[in-house]
Amino acid sequence: MYVIPNKRGSGIASLILTELEQWAKDLAFKNCLLETGNKQPEAVAFFIQKTSIKLFLILDNIKMY
Repeated sequence: MYVIPNKRGSGIASLILTELEQWAKDLAFKNCLLETGNKQPEAVAFFIQKTSIKLFLILDNIKMY
């Protein structure tokens, strides 16, 4: 997810994340993977603040797929 700088703080990312969480619940997902990198401290802070996720990984360009 990316929000252009002049729209940050307007709630767009929160709306997107809320919809994604609801979509996962609707599909009865038991697990979801939330990725971000250690060079994106704003994203890390956002996810910590906005999600109910208790534990997450900060990935640094790891090729998992």
